[in-house]
Amino acid sequence: MLSFKQLIKKEYKDEIKEWLEIYIPNHLIELTDLHYPNENVGHIELLDFDIIKLFINDIGPYLLDITIQIKQEWRISVHEESGSYGFTERPWANLQAQFRIEEDFHEMGALSYGKYSNTVNHEYPLDDQLVPIIHKKQNDEIASEILEIVYPEVFETGEAINPLAFAHRIKLDVKELVLSEDCSIHGQVYFRDSAVKSVAIEDYPEELVIIEKGTVVIDPRLKENKGTGAYNNTIIHECIHWILHYKAAMFGELVHSNMQIDEGISSTTNFQLQRENTFMEIHARSLAPCILLPKEICIDKVEEYQIEHQNFSDMLGNIDGFEYLKEKSDIEGKVAQINWAISQIAQNFNVSIVTAKIRLIDLGYEEAMGVLNYVDGKYVENYAFSRGSLKRNQTFSLKYDDFIDLLDRSEELRRKLSGENYVYVESHVIKNDSKYLYETVNGEINLTDYARYHMDECCLPFNVKLMSTTKSQLHFLYLGVLYHSQRSRLQFSLAYPEDVDDKTSFLREEQNNLYELLKNIPNNLPEAISYIINLYDYTVEEVAELCDLSDRKLRQLKNQDDIEHSLDVIMQFCLGMGLPPHISFKILKLAGYELRSTPRDVMYQTLLFSHANLGLHACNKILYAQNFNVLGRTDKHYFEDAE
Repeated sequence: MLSFKQLIKKEYKDEIKEWLEIYIPNHLIELTDLHYPNENVGHIELLDFDIIKLFINDIGPYLLDITIQIKQEWRISVHEESGSYGFTERPWANLQAQFRIEEDFHEMGALSYGKYSNTVNHEYPLDDQLVPIIHKKQNDEIASEILEIVYPEVFETGEAINPLAFAHRIKLDVKELVLSEDCSIHGQVYFRDSAVKSVAIEDYPEELVIIEKGTVVIDPRLKENKGTGAYNNTIIHECIHWILHYKAAMFGELVHSNMQIDEGISSTTNFQLQRENTFMEIHARSLAPCILLPKEICIDKVEEYQIEHQNFSDMLGNIDGFEYLKEKSDIEGKVAQINWAISQIAQNFNVSIVTAKIRLIDLGYEEAMGVLNYVDGKYVENYAFSRGSLKRNQTFSLKYDDFIDLLDRSEELRRKLSGENYVYVESHVIKNDSKYLYETVNGEINLTDYARYHMDECCLPFNVKLMSTTKSQLHFLYLGVLYHSQRSRLQFSLAYPEDVDDKTSFLREEQNNLYELLKNIPNNLPEAISYIINLYDYTVEEVAELCDLSDRKLRQLKNQDDIEHSLDVIMQFCLGMGLPPHISFKILKLAGYELRSTPRDVMYQTLLFSHANLGLHACNKILYAQNFNVLGRTDKHYFEDAE
């Protein structure tokens, strides 16, 4: 998939060269960064230049403000009375220009020469595929900007927005059509006219429908199957794609239809598609609740509903039979209030319980993590814990099947249940103590009220970890459509914290953290290897075992910059550490390797993209089955003995 930087290099490098050859000789005195002497300057020749980096800013419909960071090489001749001489200068500079891009057209405007800077502050920065660069902390600000333009009255009335009206205001039509047999694809937004064949199911016949550009298509069964909240969320989700990702879609269409993709680029197409799809899905998934539940309005409503609940409880407490409401602890009262607030927000703003709950957690209402947890087909009784004791990616509640699976995989958890006397009760792994558990008259074991409101004291927390996305998540950008799918959501797995090193979670967090990580990795192989090992908090011996490398070889990787390492050694490190593909390809590049289209390299790419999280031994099984040499001595002997 061609990047915007590659587009500039491919289509505009000659134009930039011609401009530089005219501009530099006429402005040599102004360009002090060339450091030329004050003699008579003769011939000036541009020997070479390279585009190093692009900074892209979104400045309106079809328009971009771009800064092109270049490295130049000039040959300058100087004439003096004593003779003539020449010297070479290699200045860096930033060129500025506006760029117009449409579905079938692109054009770069007039260039200007600027002083070199490694950073450029843009208000609306885009990445190399024209996808907005948005950090989580910006979500509420961006949502507010969108609402101020599209639906400003929400800040005056404080009432729920109408998703259909929101779509119509940004010139989107909304239609209903069965998109998948199991309703797994909730909605799609079309960036170009398309012929769409609906799925035949129940009362909905198969039909071929022409969907015009600027149309959101929603599965008509969504409201019945998932509720009005899911239906509304999907409409806003698709509207966000249209608002934020229209330029990315245009660029994708332009590149796909008009550009010849180089062979060296095509091998990374699926990886780049998946990366960009992840970012765009994160944008739509995280911004939709911010638009449906604006920050200031949501906070005001929480306070209003909490007061409303307290007044209601006080009123009931004065009635015979409800006196116990007055005796509730402050913790119980706060849990009951946040439960009420979530329910009222979901009802009054036409969003789902889950959306309302997650939104409150993101706004800092940590107690919302302990309410309305739906496990094994029912809601777990509300609970509370000390502030800060449960991380954002943790839970005290887990399904019975997950508990059994963890019990099978985690020796540490088995030890907790046997030696330290923990038990699984009411979806929690809790200390078997009369302070926390009691037996009912029917012989059932339940949690005490004390346990429910002091969960961090008696229950084990479990990490919720993001799993790899599936191939089905590759977006349909080059079919002119982005879709909201049940499958497209990141899947979760549970792990007992002491069973999986929590310090590696940085590589499983939202993609924007990974984006930052890539920028922080040193551009030197030994330093990069050391940086990763330190983040994992592994010893050299532990890494050597995981990667089947000798201590000596690993120490060379960490400390010696003058040694060339084989591709197999670098692959052992990447697969053994289970690195995400972003990081693995960075390490390969630093080691001087670029995987190409040979059978072995294609297999290595497949392992890095899809199987690295399985570990080195599992990857070697795949290599062995496909008749490739396995990596490392241990598995080589293992498979030889098996024969």
